[in-house]
Amino acid sequence: MKLYMTPAAYDGPDCAVMVGKFDGLHLGHRVLLEKMSLNCGALSKAILSIATETKESKEILSFSEKQALCEELGFDAYVNLTFTEQVRNTDAVTFVREILIGQLKAKQIYVGEGFRFGKDRSGDTDLLEKEAAKYGAKVTVVPAEKADGKPVSSTEIRRRITEGATDKVTELLGQSYYICGNTREGRKLGRVMHFPTLNLAPPSEKLLPPFGVYRTFTEYEGIAYPSVTNVGVNPSVKDDGRVSVETHLLKTPAQSVPYGAFIKVSFAERIRPERKFASVEELSEQIRMDKETVEKMNRKQ
Repeated sequence: MKLYMTPAAYDGPDCAVMVGKFDGLHLGHRVLLEKMSLNCGALSKAILSIATETKESKEILSFSEKQALCEELGFDAYVNLTFTEQVRNTDAVTFVREILIGQLKAKQIYVGEGFRFGKDRSGDTDLLEKEAAKYGAKVTVVPAEKADGKPVSSTEIRRRITEGATDKVTELLGQSYYICGNTREGRKLGRVMHFPTLNLAPPSEKLLPPFGVYRTFTEYEGIAYPSVTNVGVNPSVKDDGRVSVETHLLKTPAQSVPYGAFIKVSFAERIRPERKFASVEELSEQIRMDKETVEKMNRKQ
């Protein structure tokens, strides 16, 4: 998959393109992709992802996570469109003519139900179909996917994550909520306590669940290992305000995974909130209990 930081940079062939914010690439977005894949034929599959210029809120998927997932889902091109003042003030007709048709060479355009675009959100799906047809491009509007009778939405997914209900987002995301990245060297206190961990620094734009301990599965080199993960600032050690994701593998020594290795930590469910302990011994005992709790949960699955 090729990355383009602006539509103007696109140099690929004629394409079928999905247009939207795609925060989380949730189940509804995947239905959109499925529809496009079934009908685009030999056209290149592109995603035009609209991103705000300033991060007013955290993202379900970080920028790098979204790119990686798009590649995994089979896109040929990822086109980033930063929502600058210039883009904000582009009228709907110009958006279709110059960006979708002129720059992306779109022959098929896929959007979700209720899609709005252009200055003051003046463009709707009817206008999109009308303008695209002038250039021989076909527009497909896909109805919202539903779960429990309600439309799948990024807003609902965000709410569940921020409440710590990571076990209740899979049905909406189409996969588990996860954090991925390259491991880094930590304080190594886990090794002293005989609970070595793999440490990640989550991207600044990443939406995180509440600080606490979670039952997780950590993927390394294509294998998912049962694990227990703490998200937080480690108040029992040296609380310098740095948020970290620290994962202990239940069956495989963490030392077998080198620093700098790429891992993906998928969250199953929350065990307890983060706490400050009076001593390293007390912390070590709690980690042992957390590990036992997770192992019991896994045996019941």
